[in-house]
Amino acid sequence: MNNNECESNDDAIPNIFYNEFTCQINADILPSNWNSECYLNTLAKGSATRLSLVVEPTKLIEIFNEMIRDREHYLNKLTSEASNFEWVIESEEWVAYVKLLNKIIKFISIDL
Repeated sequence: MNNNECESNDDAIPNIFYNEFTCQINADILPSNWNSECYLNTLAKGSATRLSLVVEPTKLIEIFNEMIRDREHYLNKLTSEASNFEWVIESEEWVAYVKLLNKIIKFISIDL
C-alpha cells in the first residue's frame, strides 16, 4: 500500500485540502501579488506535489474540475475559509483561484 491508497478516502479529502490551504495558500502569509502568473505557478507546483503524495492524482483532477465547475462546491467554501480569501464571494479572487486550480491540475497531469 502506498501513501495515495492510505489517505485517499473521501472523508480525508476535506481535511487534506483544509490543511493545504491553511498552511500554504493563506492570505495572511502570501504577498499581495500572489495571483501573478509567476507566483501562481510556484503555488500550484508545490500544492500539486504535496497533494499528489496523499491523494490519487486522477482523483485530485476530478475533484478540482468539480470545484471549478461549481463555485458553491463545499470544498471551495472550505478552502476559502482555510485560506482567508473570499473567492466564493469576490469575482476577482474567484478568477485567480480558478487559475490556481487549473495550474494545479496542469502540474498533476505532467506527472501522470
